Amino acid sequence: MNPPRRLVELNEPPSQRRGAVLNLPIGYFVLLLYYVGINLLIGFYAELFNLTDNSAGVESFLSFSISRFIINFAMFVGVPVFILSLFKVYLFPLTYHRHSLFSAFMGWLISLAVASSLGLGWFAILKYFGFSILSVDVVEQASAFLQKPLNLYLFSFPLALLTWGYPCEFFRAVLLGGGIRTNNPLLSSFLLIISSVAFGMSFADFGTMVTISGSVLGIFLGFYYLLRRSFWELVFLHTFILIALGIAAVYKFPML
Repeated sequence: MNPPRRLVELNEPPSQRRGAVLNLPIGYFVLLLYYVGINLLIGFYAELFNLTDNSAGVESFLSFSISRFIINFAMFVGVPVFILSLFKVYLFPLTYHRHSLFSAFMGWLISLAVASSLGLGWFAILKYFGFSILSVDVVEQASAFLQKPLNLYLFSFPLALLTWGYPCEFFRAVLLGGGIRTNNPLLSSFLLIISSVAFGMSFADFGTMVTISGSVLGIFLGFYYLLRRSFWELVFLHTFILIALGIAAVYKFPML
């Protein structure tokens, strides 16, 4: 049995790795096309995945979260791993640079503070032009869910981590790893833009402003990963950005 095919060995000289995009296995491009396609499908045909329940209340949010958890893990973790296995493409590990615990925490904390501040500023601009993120059904439902202290302090982290943080960033890290492993800045930029736009399109069912906001978030998260090259930092950054947004919605920050 042939071993899985690596994109490019990281210990190869940069002169040999640069430009290796021409030698990327076909399975990697299948993976990229699948990522774009599944995000478009989720965004424009949400009813296929039972994601169109617009009724208000905590029960509706829990139902949405459970459905999204199943879909995200199946489509963003299960299928990519199957494609990688099918084409014998090796893209692991997803962490390319290990930081010390202190460095990892401080980098994550500063990035979370920056992301939260920029996010609130972004939503303030949208509100100035007449759009409030609080008007989105799922945000309203999440706010109602998190108003209970038990839900906020006990369930917000695992819910955000398992439903969004891990599965979404797993696929993002797999895709952007192609640019990292080939040491190709042009490919990294291309993958960053494509993956971010596709990620935003998965929110098309919630409207244009949410779609644009999702793409902006995707660019921020993708750039963070290309800069830090640490998978778990990326996962926890996405997770706590969602928690911060939930807290802001619960307390109805004026810029929302």
